[in-house]
Amino acid sequence: MPEALLLLAPATLLSTLLNTVPEGKKFTDRTRLLSVLAPKLSPGLFPKALELIRTEIHHPGFQAEALSNLAPYLPPDLFPEALDLIQHHIPGYSYPTAALCAIMTHLSLSQLKAALKIPFKHPELIAKTLEGSATRLYQFPDSPDKASLIQTILERTQQQISDEKSITRIITALSLSLHDEHLTAV
Repeated sequence: MPEALLLLAPATLLSTLLNTVPEGKKFTDRTRLLSVLAPKLSPGLFPKALELIRTEIHHPGFQAEALSNLAPYLPPDLFPEALDLIQHHIPGYSYPTAALCAIMTHLSLSQLKAALKIPFKHPELIAKTLEGSATRLYQFPDSPDKASLIQTILERTQQQISDEKSITRIITALSLSLHDEHLTAV
C-alpha cells in the first residue's frame, strides 16, 4: 500500500494497519510503514509500535530510524519504555545514540536525567549525548533539578571528554543555561 494512502486511512483502520507491520518482507518496509503511521497513531497504539520495533525490526539501524520517527508523536509516559528500548534492544555505537538524540528533544527533565544514565562507552557518543542534553536544558525553567543536571553534564564532560571540539560544542550548548555558580565548576 503506497504511503500516501496510509495517510488517508481512517483512525479505525490504524490498529489493523499496525498489525500488518510484521508482514513486511524487509526491515525497510516495516520501518517505512511504522514511520508513515506515526503521526496518525492514537496514544493507545504506541505501545504496540514500540513492541514492533523491538520484536519485528531486527537491524539496529532500522530500529533507531523507526524510533526516531515515532519520537515527535510518542506520548510522554512512554519515553521510559523508549529509553529502555534504546539501552537494551538497539545494539551498536551510533544507532542507539542517533535514536537517543532524536527523542531527547521531547524528554522531560527527569527523563533527560535518566537518559544520561545510559552507559555509552565510546567518547564520541558520550559527547553527542551530553551535547543533546545541554541543548535541551535551555528549554526548562531554572530549578534545583536543572542545576543538578547542569552539574552532571559539566562533571561528565570534564571526566569523560578529551576532544576539544566536543568540549566546545557541549559548553556552547550549555552556555545559555549557565549561571555564575556553575562557572566555578568549569
